[in-house]
Amino acid sequence: LETDRGTAVTANVPVLAFDPTANQDAEFIPRKPAGASGSNAQGYLGARTGSCSLRVEMMGNGSSAELDPAVAALLQVCGFKDTAGAYTPCHPYDQKSLSISFHEDGLLKKLHGCAGNVRIEGEHGKPCYATFDLKGIWQAPTDVALPAVSLPAVVAPRFQACTFTLDATSPKIDRFSFDMGARVEAREDCVAPEGILHYYVADRDPVSSEEH
Repeated sequence: LETDRGTAVTANVPVLAFDPTANQDAEFIPRKPAGASGSNAQGYLGARTGSCSLRVEMMGNGSSAELDPAVAALLQVCGFKDTAGAYTPCHPYDQKSLSISFHEDGLLKKLHGCAGNVRIEGEHGKPCYATFDLKGIWQAPTDVALPAVSLPAVVAPRFQACTFTLDATSPKIDRFSFDMGARVEAREDCVAPEGILHYYVADRDPVSSEEH
């Protein structure tokens, strides 16, 4: 998590991620003046934007009732505020942003100022999963050696022998899905080197489904 939103920090929490991706999606701005040679002038990239998606198991930290640190950090940049282990949607002023280091094929890809949407789903007898789709400010990849990382040793609990409460009721279900439907926006600023200060959750259109 970033101390000041949009100010990159060194990533220090390993994430046990399934199917992760990280890509640049900055807009290419062409320049097509008429020229004697008939070719176009060199274009350039606009605001340095990128995206990252990953799926994680919903699990605790193995020693208390708190969530795994990576899961807790990811939820907070999806517009949730952590109050003593209770996560509630919050106003953009109270939101946080994230710096990400993504190692792939000898390249280190970095994003900062990240925020996004989360979808949480579970099926009886299986772990619950949270899928995160994040947007952030892209940094140019660099060649680095793979780091020595200690991944979490906690085994995620299965969705069974538990209590499921929805709006003060406890329905009998075998699976569920919560999609926060977050609309993620960039806080733009021409003074910022990348043209963007950070991303934030501007609005939500949540959808839930349960099967009985």
